[in-house]
Amino acid sequence: IIGFFHYKGFGVDKDLDMAFKWYTHASQHNVINGYYHVGRCYHYGYGIKKDLKKAFKFYQIAANNGCNIALYYLANFYEYGYGIQKNNFKAYELYKNSAKNGFIPSQYSLAICHEYGINTLDNQVPVNKGKALKWYKLYQENDGIHKVSEYINNIKKELVSIYFFFILFI
Repeated sequence: IIGFFHYKGFGVDKDLDMAFKWYTHASQHNVINGYYHVGRCYHYGYGIKKDLKKAFKFYQIAANNGCNIALYYLANFYEYGYGIQKNNFKAYELYKNSAKNGFIPSQYSLAICHEYGINTLDNQVPVNKGKALKWYKLYQENDGIHKVSEYINNIKKELVSIYFFFILFI
C-alpha cells in the first residue's frame, strides 16, 4: 500500500521510483498485488525502464496466485504479442477465466471474442452470438465503461433473423 501512495501521491510526493521500490519489496515478501504492480511498472516504465518480458513474468506470478487484473493483462500480452509470441486462443482462455471471476474489462473482451470468433492454427473459438450477448449484458449490468447497448440490440436482431430464417426455410 505504501507503493500505491507513492504512485498516486497520497500523503507524499508522487514518486514512481519509490513506488517501484515498495512494490518490489512487497513482491519479495510474496504479496500478490506486489507482483502485479511490479509487472505494471515494467509494462509502462513506471519508476524503472520498460521491459515487457519482465512485466509478463510478474503478471504471470500474480495471475497464477489469483489476481484477476493480472489475468487480464496477460491476456492482453497474448492478444497483442507484447514481448511474447501472439496467441489469440491463450488470450481467450485468460479473458474467460478472468471474466468468470468477475473482472469487468475481461467480460467485454470475452464478448468480443464470442461475437467475432477466434481462428488460430491450433484452436478455434467459433462465432457464438448467444454467448456474446450474455457477456455484453453482464458487462453492461456491471457498469462497464464502454457503451454496449447498440451491440446488444444488433445481436438480438441478428438472432431473431437467424431464428426466422430457420423457421421459414428449414
